[in-house]
Amino acid sequence: MIVDRARYSAGHRQPCEDIGQALEEIRASGSQDFLWIGMRDPSAETFDRVSGALGLHRLAVEDSVKGDQRPKIERYGDVHFVVLRPLRYVEATSDVESGEIMVFVGPDYIVTVRRGEASPLAGLRSRLEGHGHGSLRHGPWGVFHAIIDFVVDQYLEIEDELQSDLDDIESSVFSPGRTVDTGEIYALKREVPEFKRAALPLARPLSQLVGPTTPVPGEELRLLFRDVFDHLSLVNDNTESQDRLLSDVLSAHLARVGGPAEPGHAQDLGVGRDGRPGDDGRRRLRDELRGHARAVPERARRRRRALLRLPAGPAGHGVAVLRPLPALQALRLAVTPTPDQRPSTR
Repeated sequence: MIVDRARYSAGHRQPCEDIGQALEEIRASGSQDFLWIGMRDPSAETFDRVSGALGLHRLAVEDSVKGDQRPKIERYGDVHFVVLRPLRYVEATSDVESGEIMVFVGPDYIVTVRRGEASPLAGLRSRLEGHGHGSLRHGPWGVFHAIIDFVVDQYLEIEDELQSDLDDIESSVFSPGRTVDTGEIYALKREVPEFKRAALPLARPLSQLVGPTTPVPGEELRLLFRDVFDHLSLVNDNTESQDRLLSDVLSAHLARVGGPAEPGHAQDLGVGRDGRPGDDGRRRLRDELRGHARAVPERARRRRRALLRLPAGPAGHGVAVLRPLPALQALRLAVTPTPDQRPSTR
C-alpha cells in the first residue's frame, strides 16, 4: 500500500493528490520540485498504478514485486533502481534481523518500497521535513543519500553490538569458569553472515556513486556519498575481523572442551600416547559436535575447525601442541576407539 506521498518544493512539503497529474505539472513548469512516494509491502495492483504513472522499467518493477533481492544499484535510462538490506539488532536474543528497502531515483521523483519490520523510513521522512533538512533541497538524490546514510549508520550500531557480544564470549571462553557453551558461539557466528549479506554486496555499486562516472549531481552531494562509502568500508573491514576472531574463539573453546591443559603427565593432559584425547575428552567433544552439527549450515560446517591436543614432550611435562583438524575428522577421532579399546578378533 501507499503509506505517504508528497510533492516537495525548495525543501517544503506540498500535497500530492494525483501522482501522474503532479508529475506532469512539474515537468511542464520546468521547476526543481519532485515527488516522494512511499510504499510498504505493496500489492502488484498498487505497484502497477504507481509504475504506470511514473513509467518505471518493467524489470525493476518485477524485482520490486518479488522482493528478496541482493543489494545492488542498477540503471534504467535516467532512473536508478537500488536495493538495500537494512538490519535490526534484537537486544533480548542478540539476533540480527534484516528487511528490504527498494528505491527508484528518477530526475523528478523518488519511490521507496519497504518490506519487513526492519525497514523503518517513516521516522526519517518526518525528521527531514521537521528540521528543514538540506537533503530535501537536493532533490531525489538528496533523499536517497539520507536513506542510505540511515541504513549504513544502522550497520555501524549493530556492528558495535556484535563486537560487544563477541568480547563477552571471548572473555568467557578463557575464564576459569568457562561459562559459555558451543551453542552460544555458533549462534553469534550465524549472525555474522546475515550482516555480511547486507553490507558486503553494497560496497561495489556504492563505489560507482563516488567514482568519476557518478550520476550524483553537485560536488557537495558527492562528498556526502563518499562519507557513506567510507563508513560502509569500515563496517565491512570490522565484520571480516569479527568473523575470523569468532573462528579462533570457537577453535579455542573446542580445544578446552577436549581436555584440561594442565602441565603434568600425559593422562593429566587428557591424551594417550597415540595423541588422541582421553575418554572424557572424546565424549565431551563428540557430544558438542553432534549436538550442534544439525543446526549449522553446510557451508559453515565445512569451514569449522576443531583443535585436538598432541602428546606432551618427551619428559611428559612439555607444553601441549595444538593442530587444526576439520570438524568431521575431529568427530571421527572422537568416536573411534583406540587400538587397545577395540575388541579382539582372536
